[in-house]
Amino acid sequence: MKAVWYESVSQASDMISDFTKPQKRINSRKRNIILEGLKTITINVIGSVGFGTQRDWGQEPGSSTSPTGFQATFMLSILTIVNNFFAAALIPSTLLMLPIMPKGARNLGISKIEFTRYLNQSIAKERRPIATSSRNTLITSLVRLADQDKRSTAMSLTTSTYLTEEETTGSLFNFTIAGFDTTANTLAYAIICLAINPEWQD
Repeated sequence: MKAVWYESVSQASDMISDFTKPQKRINSRKRNIILEGLKTITINVIGSVGFGTQRDWGQEPGSSTSPTGFQATFMLSILTIVNNFFAAALIPSTLLMLPIMPKGARNLGISKIEFTRYLNQSIAKERRPIATSSRNTLITSLVRLADQDKRSTAMSLTTSTYLTEEETTGSLFNFTIAGFDTTANTLAYAIICLAINPEWQD
């Protein structure tokens, strides 16, 4: 997709501009800013291409105000889940949100619940202007295909073959989690290869 390429180039250019600042060079000795930067690029591209959520380079996930009825922003919910993937996958939200659990666990439980709410809200929003939507995002494509298949199935009276709401949200969840992990690791490996093979940098 062209959108992936253009967003990746934009995010990478902003990262390079930020990392070449003198103050950033000093801070880079204290932590792995390259790995952090690659993770930021990954989540920003996924948010843009998958859900149409734009985030500038350097903008903190929780810096913007949460929508009414939510405790965390959409991007913060995603980051909380991907940074605690195994706990998110194995521990139910109700258990994570028990008062006896530490704050980090409760925040993860909230993020799991609110991420699903964000997805359902986004799907409902996509269905309202579906006929005139010009966005080229994963969620737009999934909703459009699911609704087209649903109408075709209803007209032909054949066995249901369209994606249900649960399957649509599940596909989006898998895209987000699996996409983040594989893309971030691939970028990290590519950076290492470029560092040890300077001739490839041209």
